[in-house]
Amino acid sequence: MAVIALVGTPGAPGATTTALALLRSWPLPDGQRIVLAECDPDGSAMLPGLLRGEVPADHGLSKLTASATGQALADAFWRQLLYLENDEAHPEQNRMLLAGITDHADTVRLQPVWGQLSDLFQAIDPNRTTVLVDLGRAGPFGASGVLAMRADAVLLVVRGTMRGLQAAKSRVGRLRQLLDAEGRGVDALGLVLVEEGPYTRREVQSALEVPVVMTLPYVPQEATVLSDGATEGRKFLSGKLMRSAADGVTALRQMTAWRTARVESGVQRLLRGGVGGAR
Repeated sequence: MAVIALVGTPGAPGATTTALALLRSWPLPDGQRIVLAECDPDGSAMLPGLLRGEVPADHGLSKLTASATGQALADAFWRQLLYLENDEAHPEQNRMLLAGITDHADTVRLQPVWGQLSDLFQAIDPNRTTVLVDLGRAGPFGASGVLAMRADAVLLVVRGTMRGLQAAKSRVGRLRQLLDAEGRGVDALGLVLVEEGPYTRREVQSALEVPVVMTLPYVPQEATVLSDGATEGRKFLSGKLMRSAADGVTALRQMTAWRTARVESGVQRLLRGGVGGAR
């Protein structure tokens, strides 16, 4: 369990679709749950997309206010979630969505909330809950960037085209700088490669000097189920996109587990050093 931020680039490489594919495919043993928070300051793509405008914009990020802090914010957060799956036989197994903003005026109004929301995500029971944060292309920078900088992993979604690589290159450099400055370490950064274009996984890794954590096939017909609310066929969950997303979960878990172990080891070394120094 971890907090994982997903980041896009200009040209819509598929960050929101990737986030939704992970939300739908993430395995949830008894008692576990997953939350996807759409925190893109450019506005919600999920309400008019996946949800086809059929869900009123009366729940979601826009309803959170700067005046709500601590437990009040936590209570407000859980009330604003949409339940995409709620199996009556296993009520603890939940896939939940916090829809994004619907009015660009909220981008400014929510600036004081981003840090509080980041604290909330970090405080959610890590043994039970995974939090995905969709930041779009603008979210990792500016006031909402705190959500990326405090995440356990930051995934930049890129396509294997020249345009995709060029768009990602400057973003990679900036994210490296920010993660290093925040003390998170550049190993928090990974790539999701959408396999469109001529460049292979190895070539993308070499060009951007960032590991590809997971790959997703370029299958527009399947992707539109998530991006635009197209009809979900009988074989959607067993299709190429969702199978690849499920395979990617294993790699993501390994990445975040390794980072958690490394951080905990570092803390223990510091504590031992502090005790030794005190003597």
